[in-house]
Amino acid sequence: MTTHAGQFRNRSLEYRPEIDGLRAIAVGAVVLFHADIRGFSGGFVGVDIFFVISGYLITSILLGDLEQNRFSIARFYERRARRIFPALFAVLAASIVGAYLLLTPGRLSEFAASLAASIAFVSNIYFWHELDYFAAVAEEQPLLHMWSLAVEEQFYLFFPLALYLLWRFAPRRLFIAMSGVAAASLIWSEIASSQFPASGFYLIFSRAWELLAGSLCALWMRQRPIRPNGLLAACGLILIGLSILMLDEKTPFPSIYALAPIAGSVLLVLYGSRATVAGRLLASPAMVGVGLISYSTYLVHQPLLAFARLHELQPLSLPVRGAIIALSFALGYISWRFVEAPFRRKTGLLKTRRAVFGWSLAGGGALLAAAAAMISADGLPGRYAGKGPSGYDFDNQRLQEDAWILLEHKTDDPTYRVENNPADQRLWFSDARRPNLLVVGNSHSKDMYNVLSLSDVAKQYEIARYGIQLGALADPAHVFYQSSNFRAADVVVLSTRYWRSDISALPAVLDRIQKAGKRVVVIGSAPEFPANSTITLGDQIVLRAGRDVAPGLLAENVNRSYFKALKRRDPVAEKNRDLAAMARKAGVPYRDRRDFICDERRRECFGVPPSCKAFLRRAPYDTCRRAVFRRSGGRAALVSADRDDRCRELRTPVHASRAGQPNSRSAGGCASTVNSTS
Repeated sequence: MTTHAGQFRNRSLEYRPEIDGLRAIAVGAVVLFHADIRGFSGGFVGVDIFFVISGYLITSILLGDLEQNRFSIARFYERRARRIFPALFAVLAASIVGAYLLLTPGRLSEFAASLAASIAFVSNIYFWHELDYFAAVAEEQPLLHMWSLAVEEQFYLFFPLALYLLWRFAPRRLFIAMSGVAAASLIWSEIASSQFPASGFYLIFSRAWELLAGSLCALWMRQRPIRPNGLLAACGLILIGLSILMLDEKTPFPSIYALAPIAGSVLLVLYGSRATVAGRLLASPAMVGVGLISYSTYLVHQPLLAFARLHELQPLSLPVRGAIIALSFALGYISWRFVEAPFRRKTGLLKTRRAVFGWSLAGGGALLAAAAAMISADGLPGRYAGKGPSGYDFDNQRLQEDAWILLEHKTDDPTYRVENNPADQRLWFSDARRPNLLVVGNSHSKDMYNVLSLSDVAKQYEIARYGIQLGALADPAHVFYQSSNFRAADVVVLSTRYWRSDISALPAVLDRIQKAGKRVVVIGSAPEFPANSTITLGDQIVLRAGRDVAPGLLAENVNRSYFKALKRRDPVAEKNRDLAAMARKAGVPYRDRRDFICDERRRECFGVPPSCKAFLRRAPYDTCRRAVFRRSGGRAALVSADRDDRCRELRTPVHASRAGQPNSRSAGGCASTVNSTS
């Protein structure tokens, strides 16, 4: 290398405040995105900016060590441990407390699994298997954000040694080799974003190029002088800003769309020194201050938002989200000041490398032991002992899993779930003496299948289910229309949680089914009540009441609270009006499930029976236990006392329709009266 390049190498190792300013943009974008602040739909690209910064800084340090012949794998991991573990362990320990207080047994076991994955730096793999990053329920995952830390640590598991070997044996090919790997990773990210979106988002193979982009910046700056360029630096800021404002959850990502924030970050790293306007903006005291606390702020923000959402049953208001954002930065500063900074210094308990590794293993081991204890204890259900009437079940996750038992037994498939089930392509009908009824839709069709199967309708009809999101059936050549159950069905009941695509497709779907000679019944979206993935409105009321309140009075309180909640806000009312209009236009029966759940005269939505042993979830999901309960009495008696006439009327319409006598009031049997409580 030339003398000039050598002089530039020394300059590049100096502290660059504008890099901390770039960190501030990254963490701000991520926090605002996770807080669901309007205008920051692409804030998730903050993680990609972090990757570029990390690749640049770590590679700069490693190259400096290599140039000075003091490269050491042990020293590298010591620095990483000092940087990563203290704040990480503190946040994970605090998150355990929050999870213990707020999560039901099933959810606590899930949290413990994500905790173990976070400690082992494989949480990206864990969430790849378990969760869509952009799904609504992801907002309630306290450790979701740990996936990006896992990607970094997996990269640095191999990168330092690979860099050393290339430096030692092929220094002239170092830039080409790194560029080739980065290009391959970028190509794979583009392929995976459409073919394997979950793995493309979470896994290292489609993210490595982002870290390598930063590494290439560090290498390029050591090989030749880079002069500040205000125009290119400004372009970098613009690219990042447009990415944050214009990308959203529907954007295939990372893919080539990630080139915008990555290129923007690269331009700022290379050309955005303090000699440029962009560099001076990034190097301002406020931006640098936020950048310094960015790691701790990133760690704390997601648990705060998730636990707040788990505590509340309605979406967080803007003031509450604003307060959590402010608290995230405040706690980020405290963590940086009293946890991060002190432990980076070689003093006290972490004076030696052996002490750093020892305490890291001890801290990680303690957290892993806590995770193992929660998992082995099935989420510590004893926490809820004595907090409700005898028999009341707070474990919503287990109850929801129980709802698949009937279908698992019917299909002899313990993995049978919402859709893409091999059993749905087989013929379920075998009794020629009864007409065939096929229930079609997503998880709500499972609910309808359970109710009909455990009601008198099962004596009149043989019942099958096909799991699918209805929007897919707009394609007249869809495999569903050739499936054995559809071809054999006399009546098709559409029961689903309707997405926009389903509503748009419904006229075409109804037309296609009717042209096949089938009678069809449209069931509206089920009412949705205040709840989150962990707890329901009923759970909250029961927990506050304790065991001293008589079950009957408690049940009445819960049921009336559900009614009041639905009066205040009915999320599916407008959607169901559109569905009813479409059904009328097509000349097919429509039923609103709210009519069978809620009683206007009593001002109740039937969520729990007088015994308080069952309850209503966010939407009407049946477990087999609750379906049997309603069939045998309890809430069924509450409904039938007022609706015997209508119940009798609803027993016969499918027969009448099948005989060529359309009846706009048909629903699929009396079970509809007692079906749709969760």
